[in-house]
Amino acid sequence: FEHCAAALDRSLAVGAHGLPLIGSGDWNDGMNRVGHEGRGESVWLGWFLHTVLAAFVLAAAAIAGRTAEELRGQLPWCILRREDWPMVQQLVARPPGAPPVAFDVVVEQPSGALVPIELAATRIHGQNGEIFVFGYYRDVTQQRRTLAELQASETRFKSLVEAAPDGVVILARGVIAYI
Repeated sequence: FEHCAAALDRSLAVGAHGLPLIGSGDWNDGMNRVGHEGRGESVWLGWFLHTVLAAFVLAAAAIAGRTAEELRGQLPWCILRREDWPMVQQLVARPPGAPPVAFDVVVEQPSGALVPIELAATRIHGQNGEIFVFGYYRDVTQQRRTLAELQASETRFKSLVEAAPDGVVILARGVIAYI
């Protein structure tokens, strides 16, 4: 997620014709210097960006328990728990040039189910001076569950070690594996 989010942030700069800037790199395919002066635009990169964003839209709508059509035209915090609204309202109100941010909030689906998400957002300057907030998020339910299980395991192990007055013995398949 972090890598994809960083790539999306980087891909949002546009050139004189409103197309994404391709940048430069070590691709060794004849295109590696197209954008080395910061001006090379790419129709292909625009198509690719559109494809990636379309996939993100579907995934984001599914996490929200809604369709993309249901979400268009809504306030961005409408999918969150009410106590998370101020955080997103402050995000939207940030001044131009504000750095990208990431934080955790909770989506409240129409069914009442709560889904913890990591929300990342950045501000984009449009060609006509308008400012857009570009946000993306991911469901962190499984990561939270895994972390809780790890913490519970560590707590159990710590209590085992602290309760052992002289040492610890670990058996594996009925034989001593660690002493």
